[in-house]
Amino acid sequence: MLLPLLLSVAISMPFSPHYATDPGENHTTVLPAEAIPQSAGGWLPTPGPPTVAVLKSLLLSGRTPGDVIVGVTLEKDSVEAPRKFPLVGMARVWNLTYEFRIVGPDGPYAVYVDRTALIREGK
Repeated sequence: MLLPLLLSVAISMPFSPHYATDPGENHTTVLPAEAIPQSAGGWLPTPGPPTVAVLKSLLLSGRTPGDVIVGVTLEKDSVEAPRKFPLVGMARVWNLTYEFRIVGPDGPYAVYVDRTALIREGK
């Protein structure tokens, strides 16, 4: 009962559009202090892996067509200790690393995609 209420609050909060989007270039999401991820003992679930469109944009340089994604794994989900960041103040770094296993015309390979967010400390 409590989890649906918390998730509805997360969706209605201002960080929800950034939380659900794909990682962007030169963009780090700054989450409010209440947005503690589950990996750090909080309630915020881990966001899913980036979409296929983002992955294809990473692979377009120097690849031949015909790549097929055969698996996705969350390799790393960590929250670092608080430290000071310019323009943000005290915050903790939430780092996620996804591994995409891909089979292409020239054999299998892996691509790693990082997602990073800052979680403000205090109020």
